Amino acid sequence: MSQHTESKLFKDLKKAIPEADLVRHEDRISLGVPDVSYSYKVHGWIELKQGQWPANRRKSVNFSHPLTPQQKKFLKTKDLMVGHTFILAWIGDEYLWFLGRDSYQLGILTQMQLKRLAVAYTVRLDDDIYDILIHTYPS
Repeated sequence: MSQHTESKLFKDLKKAIPEADLVRHEDRISLGVPDVSYSYKVHGWIELKQGQWPANRRKSVNFSHPLTPQQKKFLKTKDLMVGHTFILAWIGDEYLWFLGRDSYQLGILTQMQLKRLAVAYTVRLDDDIYDILIHTYPS
């Protein structure tokens, strides 16, 4: 299994959807800004998260860097205002996509609950991501 880092996740995401304009953000001034902004027919935000499934499936899934209160607020507010705001969680060898409005749920749900909450669930990053980014929200 490859080394799980948010940096590697960003590189893999760029490789999977080369036509999209992805910009990595490491904003230390404006707290809460997601890791990635994207443009491809629509503009939006993606927060990258990495975690591991717990051995006990009844325990909540922990992330290496939990969402901060500022990130949760940004994701939920932007999602409810304009949409196209996602959290891409790389857990084990799986990728789960969540709406920004669900940011308050991450870190407290179990594996089964997270899989039910996800708007998309994949075992690889490929060009199906375009459908997620564009068609998850109504026009």
